[in-house]
Amino acid sequence: MHDQAEQLRLRMTGTQVVEPKARTIAIASGIEGEGKSTFVVNFAIKLMEQNQRVLIFDLDAGKGKIDRLLEVHPSRSLVHLFTEGKTIHDIIEQAPSSLSYLAAGAGVEVFSKLDECKFQYFQSQFEELNRSFDYILFNMRSNVEENCSEFMTAAHEAILVTTLSPASITSAYGLVKRLLTKEKEFPISILHNRFSLEKNSEDTSFRLQEVIHRHLKTQVQYLGAIPEDRAVIQSIIQKTPYTIQFPEAQASKSIGNIVYNYINLSEDKLHHHEFLLRLRRFISEGARR
Repeated sequence: MHDQAEQLRLRMTGTQVVEPKARTIAIASGIEGEGKSTFVVNFAIKLMEQNQRVLIFDLDAGKGKIDRLLEVHPSRSLVHLFTEGKTIHDIIEQAPSSLSYLAAGAGVEVFSKLDECKFQYFQSQFEELNRSFDYILFNMRSNVEENCSEFMTAAHEAILVTTLSPASITSAYGLVKRLLTKEKEFPISILHNRFSLEKNSEDTSFRLQEVIHRHLKTQVQYLGAIPEDRAVIQSIIQKTPYTIQFPEAQASKSIGNIVYNYINLSEDKLHHHEFLLRLRRFISEGARR
């Protein structure tokens, strides 16, 4: 009630009221099998434990990984927003963990085919998400294609999930290069997953950051590392997020620390552009191809 009164006072005095916007994060990996989907789910749960409202926007829904972990069975996807005139809240599923989940269905391609009328409708519905959530996590497909990298740079930032294998590091570098080709100052963070406690993930991350800085003339952020943990494998078998099933596991503690540090990052490190404006550019470029 106090917030509503304050907003009314600001309007009456002519002060511009800035509506809160959800932070959009594109989460991807260069190759399959990096544990990206598992990270997305548990990252979201830890954000919720910090009193953040979170939506997983699944652009990799055809794989069926996240919906299995969350025990949701989506009967509708983003496509139904346009084919059946559903509202955005009609197609959002609630997981037993209270996490909100939206299946994109056809993935990024559904956006590339929007005409102006459908985009305007999506824009109005996305504003509902801005009011309802603090974070929107876009779960991207692995082996990110050209159109996916363009979509990713519409988000405020990206998190790249990688392991310490040479193939994974190489693919991560390639993805960083593609993203920075699209948007030179685009904020990117690297998350090392499933590292062995005998290996120093920070050393590997430092070397990757050095290579990126030397060849691409930019900096990427080291988000942190999650160790190899049997609790993660067990939770996947049991189809339950490990942060819920095994809260005292080393992986759970690691991602908890990552989230705590992440939400306390300076806002200066974020791009403050409008996601929908960037998305419109992505759609326009797709229409010209």
